[in-house]
Amino acid sequence: DERDNIAQTVADLVRKRGLDQNLGRELDNFFKTLADSHVMVHEVSAANIVYGLNADSVPGIYLIDGFGLTPLIPIYA
Repeated sequence: DERDNIAQTVADLVRKRGLDQNLGRELDNFFKTLADSHVMVHEVSAANIVYGLNADSVPGIYLIDGFGLTPLIPIYA
């Protein structure tokens, strides 16, 4: 944020204030943008989606984990 605090996760925000209309609307827009952009993500949860500022100080909801390639056939070691 403006005071250099770490961004809060959606899980933290919901625990503190519940899922209000503003946060719900932001999340709807976030997931619509992901779907429209055809971005592949893994392990999306309220713990790795944050509300904060990006590098250009633009406030919003951001995914902080889970990007990458998905193998056609997963191989586990």
